Amino acid sequence: LNSTAIKVTWTPPLFIKQQTGGYHVICSRLKNGEPHSQPLVVDISNLQAQEAVISGLLPETTYSLTVSAYTTKGNGALSKVKMVTTKGAVPGPPTMMISTMTGNTALIQWRPPKETVGEHVGYQLQFRRTDEESFTVKDFRKTDDHFTVTGLHKGAVYIFKLSAKNRAGTGEEYIKQISTPEDVPSSYPQNLSVVALTSTSTRMAWEPPPLAERNGNITKYVVMFRDINGQHNNSNSTTETQMTIQGLQPDTTYDIRVQAFTSKGGGSFSPSVQIKTMSTSMIAFTKNFGVKAVMKTSVLLTWDLPETYKSQVPLKILYNHQSVEVQGHLMRKLITQLQPDTDYSFILMSRGNGAGG
Repeated sequence: LNSTAIKVTWTPPLFIKQQTGGYHVICSRLKNGEPHSQPLVVDISNLQAQEAVISGLLPETTYSLTVSAYTTKGNGALSKVKMVTTKGAVPGPPTMMISTMTGNTALIQWRPPKETVGEHVGYQLQFRRTDEESFTVKDFRKTDDHFTVTGLHKGAVYIFKLSAKNRAGTGEEYIKQISTPEDVPSSYPQNLSVVALTSTSTRMAWEPPPLAERNGNITKYVVMFRDINGQHNNSNSTTETQMTIQGLQPDTTYDIRVQAFTSKGGGSFSPSVQIKTMSTSMIAFTKNFGVKAVMKTSVLLTWDLPETYKSQVPLKILYNHQSVEVQGHLMRKLITQLQPDTDYSFILMSRGNGAGG
């Protein structure tokens, strides 16, 4: 486990008729392969136990270990002997100070640990955002006492870990967290797209700005939309990464953009997406459009065609950022590779006249 403790594990004997008893773990310090002092006997008074921790040992020392079970009738046979060498003693934690500087940098300064064992050979610094998985690791010489971290993101919480090293390994860590100040997002929401469309509404979806450019927690999104033939902008806000815009005019083209906000304000708008609502005056090109779950990851879409349907132009099915074409006269389409337990909205559109259901 460390320089002064080891964990011993074992498998119980196959046949124990009594429930009263336990185990003796016998630990002997060796020198030149021979016992050097009185063995340490640890009593584990539980026949169900399968491990024990032995502490108070010496660093960088070899020990022999054996285990025997006992009951009220006496001791059982000793297990085979195992040899183990404890780790070398490692340094205590150094002292670390962090000063945030202008822009996206921080100055890390440190002093040697109060408790040093063996030859001090250097330091190791690890740091990352608390919402990321992997650390950035930097190694330093024993004469180094500072480092400037660059490229920190605004509005983020970082964790720093500093440890001293000797020949035996890396010592205890000094751990500290810092928060960088928030700012408005320096980028816009990504991948704005249409996921559903009717004659009077549309549902839009998007992704947050890139992590490095959010500059804090995103508190809301503002969706701006307008009729391309008009001058008046309308807006709605949401804390989610999707929104349904209601009350639109049929057969009308709209320009739609989205903007992300932190506590410091809004960033830039995304590139606009233009959508055209469906017409209510066109003759329906399909009837009885329906969806039926076939399996956990697939659904069957079906529809009927009026007798007047003669179009050779494929129909288009829209769903969750995806689209697929199908010949209308087939009157069915199997959609596969869906996610289980997930809501989907399916739109059947005619590329020829823009109507749909």
